[in-house]
Amino acid sequence: YTETKSSAASDVYKRQELTPKINDDYSANSKINFLYSLMAEKLWAQEAKALSMDTIPYVYNSSLDIEKKLVRDKLYKIEVENKVKVSEEEVLKDIYKVTQKRILKFLHSNDKAEIEYLFERLNKGASFDSLLQTRSEKNQQPDGIEVVYGQLKEDIENKVFSIKINEFTNPINIENNWVIYYLVKVETIPLPQDNRERAIIKRAEDVIFARRAKAYYDNFYNKTIRKQKVNTDKILSEKLAHELYSYFTNSGTEIFNKYKKRYELDSRGIKKIKNSFSNIELSTEFVKFENSPIDMREYLIHIEINGFSIDVITREAINRALNKNIKTFIFEEIIVREGYR
Repeated sequence: YTETKSSAASDVYKRQELTPKINDDYSANSKINFLYSLMAEKLWAQEAKALSMDTIPYVYNSSLDIEKKLVRDKLYKIEVENKVKVSEEEVLKDIYKVTQKRILKFLHSNDKAEIEYLFERLNKGASFDSLLQTRSEKNQQPDGIEVVYGQLKEDIENKVFSIKINEFTNPINIENNWVIYYLVKVETIPLPQDNRERAIIKRAEDVIFARRAKAYYDNFYNKTIRKQKVNTDKILSEKLAHELYSYFTNSGTEIFNKYKKRYELDSRGIKKIKNSFSNIELSTEFVKFENSPIDMREYLIHIEINGFSIDVITREAINRALNKNIKTFIFEEIIVREGYR
Protein backbone atom coordinates (compact mmCIF):
# COMPACT_ATOMS: atom_id res chain seq x y z
CA TYR A 1 0.00 0.00 0.00
CA THR A 2 0.96 3.62 -0.53
CA GLU A 3 0.76 4.83 3.07
CA THR A 4 3.75 4.68 5.38
CA LYS A 5 1.65 2.42 7.58
CA SER A 6 0.11 -0.31 5.49
CA SER A 7 -3.33 -1.62 6.36
CA ALA A 8 -3.29 -4.55 8.71
CA ALA A 9 -4.54 -7.81 7.21
CA SER A 10 -7.29 -8.01 9.82
CA ASP A 11 -8.54 -4.53 8.85
CA VAL A 12 -8.57 -5.45 5.16
CA TYR A 13 -10.48 -8.63 5.96
CA LYS A 14 -13.07 -6.72 8.00
CA ARG A 15 -13.57 -4.18 5.22
CA GLN A 16 -13.95 -6.94 2.65
CA GLU A 17 -16.48 -8.81 4.79
CA LEU A 18 -18.52 -5.70 5.56
CA THR A 19 -18.63 -4.47 1.95
CA PRO A 20 -22.03 -5.23 0.31
CA LYS A 21 -21.80 -7.89 -2.41
CA ILE A 22 -24.07 -8.89 -5.26
CA ASN A 23 -25.45 -12.36 -4.60
CA ASP A 24 -22.92 -12.84 -1.77
CA ASP A 25 -20.07 -13.07 -4.26
CA TYR A 26 -16.91 -14.28 -2.48
CA SER A 27 -15.06 -15.31 -5.62
CA ALA A 28 -11.36 -14.59 -6.24
CA ASN A 29 -12.27 -11.91 -8.81
CA SER A 30 -14.51 -10.20 -6.26
CA LYS A 31 -11.70 -10.10 -3.72
CA ILE A 32 -9.20 -8.79 -6.29
CA ASN A 33 -11.61 -6.05 -7.37
CA PHE A 34 -12.09 -5.12 -3.73
CA LEU A 35 -8.30 -4.79 -3.26
CA TYR A 36 -8.09 -2.57 -6.34
CA SER A 37 -10.84 -0.37 -4.90
CA LEU A 38 -9.06 -0.20 -1.56
CA MET A 39 -5.78 0.79 -3.18
CA ALA A 40 -7.55 3.45 -5.28
CA GLU A 41 -9.16 4.77 -2.12
CA LYS A 42 -5.78 5.07 -0.42
CA LEU A 43 -4.23 6.76 -3.47
CA TRP A 44 -7.05 9.30 -3.50
CA ALA A 45 -6.60 9.84 0.24
CA GLN A 46 -2.86 10.39 -0.20
CA GLU A 47 -3.44 12.86 -3.04
CA ALA A 48 -6.06 14.73 -1.01
CA LYS A 49 -3.64 14.99 1.89
CA ALA A 50 -0.90 16.30 -0.41
CA LEU A 51 -3.30 18.98 -1.66
CA SER A 52 -4.22 19.84 1.97
CA MET A 53 -7.87 19.17 1.18
CA ASP A 54 -8.45 18.32 4.83
CA THR A 55 -7.91 22.01 5.65
CA ILE A 56 -10.52 23.28 3.16
CA PRO A 57 -13.32 24.78 5.33
CA TYR A 58 -16.13 22.78 3.71
CA VAL A 59 -14.23 19.49 4.04
CA TYR A 60 -13.20 20.28 7.62
CA ASN A 61 -16.76 21.26 8.61
CA SER A 62 -18.22 18.21 6.88
CA SER A 63 -15.80 15.98 8.80
CA LEU A 64 -16.80 17.68 12.05
CA ASP A 65 -20.47 17.20 11.19
CA ILE A 66 -19.89 13.48 10.58
CA GLU A 67 -18.03 13.25 13.88
CA LYS A 68 -21.00 14.78 15.69
CA LYS A 69 -23.36 12.29 14.07
CA LEU A 70 -21.13 9.44 15.23
CA VAL A 71 -21.06 10.88 18.76
CA ARG A 72 -24.87 11.01 18.83
CA ASP A 73 -25.09 7.42 17.56
CA LYS A 74 -22.59 6.25 20.17
CA LEU A 75 -24.45 8.01 22.97
CA TYR A 76 -27.70 6.38 21.81
CA LYS A 77 -26.05 2.97 21.99
CA ILE A 78 -24.72 3.65 25.48
CA GLU A 79 -27.87 5.22 26.93
CA VAL A 80 -30.47 3.16 25.10
CA GLU A 81 -29.54 0.17 22.93
CA ASN A 82 -26.99 -1.41 25.26
CA LYS A 83 -29.45 -1.28 28.16
CA VAL A 84 -32.29 -3.08 26.40
CA LYS A 85 -32.72 -6.75 27.24
CA VAL A 86 -35.44 -8.87 25.62
CA SER A 87 -36.18 -12.11 27.44
CA GLU A 88 -37.39 -15.33 25.86
CA GLU A 89 -40.38 -15.22 28.18
CA GLU A 90 -41.45 -11.82 26.85
CA VAL A 91 -41.15 -13.04 23.26
CA LEU A 92 -43.17 -16.20 23.89
CA LYS A 93 -45.90 -14.18 25.59
CA ASP A 94 -46.34 -11.94 22.51
CA ILE A 95 -45.92 -14.48 19.71
CA TYR A 96 -49.65 -15.04 19.21
CA LYS A 97 -50.16 -11.34 18.50
CA VAL A 98 -47.74 -11.31 15.57
CA THR A 99 -49.97 -13.24 13.20
CA GLN A 100 -53.22 -11.47 14.12
CA LYS A 101 -54.95 -8.53 12.52
CA ARG A 102 -57.78 -7.35 14.75
CA ILE A 103 -60.71 -5.48 13.22
CA LEU A 104 -62.15 -3.11 15.80
CA LYS A 105 -64.87 -0.53 16.21
CA PHE A 106 -64.86 2.10 18.90
CA LEU A 107 -66.93 4.54 20.90
CA HIS A 108 -65.21 7.81 21.74
CA SER A 109 -65.80 10.74 24.05
CA ASN A 110 -63.79 13.43 25.77
CA ASP A 111 -66.30 13.30 28.62
CA LYS A 112 -65.63 10.60 31.21
CA ALA A 113 -69.23 10.63 32.46
CA GLU A 114 -70.54 10.04 28.93
CA ILE A 115 -68.19 7.13 28.22
CA GLU A 116 -69.13 5.55 31.56
CA TYR A 117 -72.81 5.86 30.62
CA LEU A 118 -72.14 4.12 27.28
CA PHE A 119 -70.14 1.41 29.04
CA GLU A 120 -73.02 0.85 31.46
CA ARG A 121 -75.49 0.45 28.59
CA LEU A 122 -73.21 -2.09 26.90
CA ASN A 123 -72.98 -4.07 30.11
CA LYS A 124 -76.79 -4.09 30.29
CA GLY A 125 -76.99 -5.66 26.83
CA ALA A 126 -77.19 -2.73 24.45
CA SER A 127 -75.88 -3.46 20.95
CA PHE A 128 -72.53 -1.84 20.21
CA ASP A 129 -73.57 -1.11 16.61
CA SER A 130 -76.84 0.47 17.74
CA LEU A 131 -75.01 2.84 20.05
CA LEU A 132 -72.42 3.61 17.37
CA GLN A 133 -75.07 4.50 14.77
CA THR A 134 -76.17 7.49 16.81
CA ARG A 135 -72.67 8.93 17.10
CA SER A 136 -70.40 11.04 14.89
CA GLU A 137 -67.40 8.66 15.20
CA LYS A 138 -69.25 6.08 13.10
CA ASN A 139 -68.06 7.98 9.99
CA GLN A 140 -64.44 7.28 10.91
CA GLN A 141 -64.92 3.51 10.86
CA PRO A 142 -67.36 2.34 8.16
CA ASP A 143 -65.54 -1.02 7.92
CA GLY A 144 -63.89 -0.91 11.32
CA ILE A 145 -60.22 -0.15 11.95
CA GLU A 146 -57.35 -2.59 11.51
CA VAL A 147 -54.93 -3.06 14.39
CA VAL A 148 -51.78 -5.17 14.24
CA TYR A 149 -49.09 -6.02 16.76
CA GLY A 150 -46.84 -3.11 17.68
CA GLN A 151 -49.21 -0.43 16.39
CA LEU A 152 -50.67 0.69 19.71
CA LYS A 153 -49.08 1.55 23.02
CA GLU A 154 -48.33 -1.64 24.94
CA ASP A 155 -50.91 -1.17 27.71
CA ILE A 156 -53.68 -0.43 25.19
CA GLU A 157 -52.58 -3.26 22.95
CA ASN A 158 -52.78 -5.73 25.83
CA LYS A 159 -56.40 -4.72 26.44
CA VAL A 160 -57.34 -4.91 22.77
CA PHE A 161 -55.71 -8.33 22.32
CA SER A 162 -57.31 -9.71 25.49
CA ILE A 163 -60.93 -9.50 24.28
CA LYS A 164 -62.74 -12.05 22.16
CA ILE A 165 -64.97 -11.44 19.14
CA ASN A 166 -68.10 -9.41 20.09
CA GLU A 167 -66.49 -8.36 23.37
CA PHE A 168 -65.51 -4.82 24.34
CA THR A 169 -62.87 -3.24 26.54
CA ASN A 170 -63.35 -1.12 29.62
CA PRO A 171 -63.15 2.62 28.93
CA ILE A 172 -59.54 3.48 28.11
CA ASN A 173 -58.05 6.92 28.79
CA ILE A 174 -55.98 8.08 25.81
CA GLU A 175 -54.53 11.57 26.25
CA ASN A 176 -57.59 12.88 28.14
CA ASN A 177 -60.00 11.24 25.72
CA TRP A 178 -61.97 8.09 26.39
CA VAL A 179 -62.41 5.08 24.12
CA ILE A 180 -64.19 1.73 24.25
CA TYR A 181 -62.96 -0.80 21.69
CA TYR A 182 -65.15 -3.59 20.31
CA LEU A 183 -63.68 -6.62 18.51
CA VAL A 184 -65.48 -7.36 15.24
CA LYS A 185 -63.24 -10.14 13.90
CA VAL A 186 -59.72 -11.53 13.85
CA GLU A 187 -57.84 -12.14 10.60
CA THR A 188 -54.62 -14.08 10.11
CA ILE A 189 -51.71 -12.15 8.65
CA PRO A 190 -50.10 -14.17 5.84
CA LEU A 191 -46.38 -14.78 6.36
CA PRO A 192 -43.82 -16.46 4.11
CA GLN A 193 -43.66 -20.19 4.80
CA ASP A 194 -39.87 -20.18 4.58
CA ASN A 195 -38.50 -19.60 8.08
CA ARG A 196 -42.00 -18.65 9.22
CA GLU A 197 -41.36 -19.50 12.84
CA ARG A 198 -38.16 -17.46 12.90
CA ALA A 199 -39.93 -14.52 11.21
CA ILE A 200 -42.61 -14.54 13.93
CA ILE A 201 -40.04 -14.61 16.73
CA LYS A 202 -38.00 -11.87 15.04
CA ARG A 203 -41.05 -9.62 14.74
CA ALA A 204 -41.87 -10.08 18.44
CA GLU A 205 -38.25 -9.37 19.39
CA ASP A 206 -38.16 -6.22 17.26
CA VAL A 207 -41.38 -4.78 18.72
CA ILE A 208 -40.38 -5.52 22.31
CA PHE A 209 -36.90 -4.09 21.71
CA ALA A 210 -38.35 -0.89 20.19
CA ARG A 211 -40.70 -0.43 23.14
CA ARG A 212 -37.99 -0.98 25.74
CA ALA A 213 -35.65 1.32 23.80
CA LYS A 214 -38.30 4.06 23.76
CA ALA A 215 -38.67 3.77 27.53
CA TYR A 216 -34.92 4.21 28.04
CA TYR A 217 -34.84 7.05 25.50
CA ASP A 218 -37.75 8.84 27.20
CA ASN A 219 -35.97 8.52 30.53
CA PHE A 220 -32.75 9.92 29.02
CA TYR A 221 -34.66 12.73 27.32
CA ASN A 222 -36.50 13.76 30.49
CA LYS A 223 -33.33 13.60 32.57
CA THR A 224 -30.97 15.34 30.15
CA ILE A 225 -32.74 17.30 27.44
CA ARG A 226 -36.20 18.41 28.54
CA LYS A 227 -34.89 20.58 31.36
CA GLN A 228 -32.64 22.61 29.04
CA LYS A 229 -34.04 25.88 27.69
CA VAL A 230 -32.08 27.41 24.83
CA ASN A 231 -33.13 30.62 23.08
CA THR A 232 -32.10 32.11 19.75
CA ASP A 233 -31.52 35.68 18.59
CA LYS A 234 -34.90 36.84 17.28
CA ILE A 235 -33.52 39.63 15.07
CA LEU A 236 -31.03 37.32 13.32
CA SER A 237 -33.69 34.65 12.92
CA GLU A 238 -36.12 37.06 11.30
CA LYS A 239 -33.41 38.36 8.97
CA LEU A 240 -32.45 34.83 7.97
CA ALA A 241 -36.10 34.00 7.23
CA HIS A 242 -36.35 37.14 5.08
CA GLU A 243 -33.16 36.33 3.14
CA LEU A 244 -34.29 32.73 2.58
CA TYR A 245 -37.67 33.87 1.29
CA SER A 246 -36.02 36.39 -1.02
CA TYR A 247 -33.65 33.80 -2.49
CA PHE A 248 -36.28 31.09 -2.93
CA THR A 249 -38.68 33.57 -4.54
CA ASN A 250 -36.08 34.88 -6.98
CA SER A 251 -34.74 31.40 -7.86
CA GLY A 252 -38.08 29.64 -8.28
CA THR A 253 -37.97 26.50 -10.40
CA GLU A 254 -34.18 26.71 -10.78
CA ILE A 255 -33.78 25.15 -7.32
CA PHE A 256 -36.73 22.74 -7.51
CA ASN A 257 -35.73 19.09 -7.08
CA LYS A 258 -38.23 17.16 -9.21
CA TYR A 259 -37.37 13.86 -7.55
CA LYS A 260 -37.86 15.07 -3.99
CA LYS A 261 -40.53 17.58 -5.10
CA ARG A 262 -38.97 20.25 -2.91
CA TYR A 263 -37.19 23.57 -3.36
CA GLU A 264 -33.63 23.18 -2.06
CA LEU A 265 -31.12 25.79 -0.98
CA ASP A 266 -28.07 25.40 -3.23
CA SER A 267 -24.43 26.46 -2.79
CA ARG A 268 -25.05 29.74 -4.63
CA GLY A 269 -27.91 30.46 -2.25
CA ILE A 270 -25.99 29.77 0.94
CA LYS A 271 -23.15 31.99 -0.30
CA LYS A 272 -25.58 34.80 -1.11
CA ILE A 273 -27.24 34.49 2.29
CA LYS A 274 -23.90 34.46 4.12
CA ASN A 275 -22.90 37.64 2.25
CA SER A 276 -26.11 39.35 3.35
CA PHE A 277 -24.87 39.25 6.97
CA SER A 278 -22.10 41.52 8.18
CA ASN A 279 -19.05 40.12 9.96
CA ILE A 280 -20.45 41.47 13.20
CA GLU A 281 -23.76 39.65 12.62
CA LEU A 282 -21.98 36.44 11.64
CA SER A 283 -20.01 36.61 14.89
CA THR A 284 -23.10 37.36 17.00
CA GLU A 285 -24.46 34.66 19.30
CA PHE A 286 -27.40 33.04 17.51
CA VAL A 287 -28.08 29.93 19.61
CA LYS A 288 -27.67 31.11 23.18
CA PHE A 289 -26.32 28.12 25.07
CA GLU A 290 -25.25 29.09 28.59
CA ASN A 291 -21.82 27.64 27.86
CA SER A 292 -20.21 28.01 24.43
CA PRO A 293 -23.04 29.74 22.54
CA ILE A 294 -23.14 29.26 18.78
CA ASP A 295 -22.76 32.23 16.46
CA MET A 296 -24.62 32.88 13.22
CA ARG A 297 -21.69 31.76 11.09
CA GLU A 298 -21.68 28.28 12.63
CA TYR A 299 -25.42 27.86 12.19
CA LEU A 300 -25.17 28.83 8.50
CA ILE A 301 -22.40 26.24 8.12
CA HIS A 302 -24.85 23.69 9.54
CA ILE A 303 -27.41 24.63 6.88
CA GLU A 304 -24.76 24.52 4.16
CA ILE A 305 -23.76 20.96 5.07
CA ASN A 306 -27.13 19.48 6.02
CA GLY A 307 -29.32 21.39 3.60
CA PHE A 308 -32.53 23.39 3.82
CA SER A 309 -35.65 22.81 1.75
CA ILE A 310 -39.35 23.65 1.53
CA ASP A 311 -42.27 22.17 -0.37
CA VAL A 312 -43.87 25.48 -1.33
CA ILE A 313 -42.46 29.01 -1.54
CA THR A 314 -44.36 31.10 1.00
CA ARG A 315 -43.26 33.09 4.03
CA GLU A 316 -45.22 30.70 6.25
CA ALA A 317 -43.47 27.66 4.77
CA ILE A 318 -40.07 29.33 5.24
CA ASN A 319 -40.84 30.20 8.87
CA ARG A 320 -42.10 26.68 9.64
CA ALA A 321 -39.10 25.02 8.01
CA LEU A 322 -36.62 27.38 9.67
CA ASN A 323 -38.17 26.96 13.12
CA LYS A 324 -38.08 23.18 12.72
CA ASN A 325 -34.48 23.31 11.49
CA ILE A 326 -33.37 25.44 14.43
CA LYS A 327 -35.14 23.22 16.97
CA THR A 328 -33.55 20.11 15.46
CA PHE A 329 -30.14 21.80 15.45
CA ILE A 330 -30.44 22.74 19.14
CA PHE A 331 -31.71 19.27 20.07
CA GLU A 332 -28.84 17.53 18.27
CA GLU A 333 -26.28 19.95 19.72
CA ILE A 334 -27.49 19.21 23.26
CA ILE A 335 -27.08 15.48 22.61
CA VAL A 336 -23.61 15.97 21.10
CA ARG A 337 -22.47 18.00 24.09
CA GLU A 338 -23.77 15.31 26.39
CA GLY A 339 -21.88 12.75 24.32
CA TYR A 340 -18.61 14.65 24.57
CA ARG A 341 -18.85 14.85 28.37
